[in-house]
Amino acid sequence: DGPEHVVAVARMVDEQMRALAQANTGANLLQIAVLTALNLGSDLSKLQDNQAQMGRDLERLAGTIEAEISR
Repeated sequence: DGPEHVVAVARMVDEQMRALAQANTGANLLQIAVLTALNLGSDLSKLQDNQAQMGRDLERLAGTIEAEISR
């Protein structure tokens, strides 16, 4: 990925870490980093699940359209 992408990701991680640090004032930097990684991993997993579901929905709709065209 290009430098712009890396900078954008770094900003996103920094924003998440700052938000978590404000919400968890007793947590140290390592704990904040781990919480951020877990949150980002959870977000990624949800997006992957949604993408997979949309792929299945698209395949189903394509089948329906093909069946209607074949009539």
